[in-house]
Amino acid sequence: MPVTQSALAIQFGKERLRGVMALIAIPAVFAPAVGPLLGGVLADIISWRYAFFINIPIVLVSLYLGGEVIPRSESVDIELNVFVYILFFISLVFVFTSIYF
Repeated sequence: MPVTQSALAIQFGKERLRGVMALIAIPAVFAPAVGPLLGGVLADIISWRYAFFINIPIVLVSLYLGGEVIPRSESVDIELNVFVYILFFISLVFVFTSIYF
């Protein structure tokens, strides 16, 4: 939450921070109550496997709105080290496989 507060303070200013934080906090309060209820209804009516797919439309809408609403910032030239990313991915595969088996 502190990162969210600082990002919102930069974006909206300190005078509008209280209202924007309320918009962020209200779903965070109701989600623990609504999530299990929605998951139970979904598992009872359709199948428990569909509970994993409910996030897909939420993520797609969030990505679209994030691209439209959040203003573009100045680009920073960052050198990507592909070898490190590949090594990290391989290590994640080994860690998760060793946990599973």
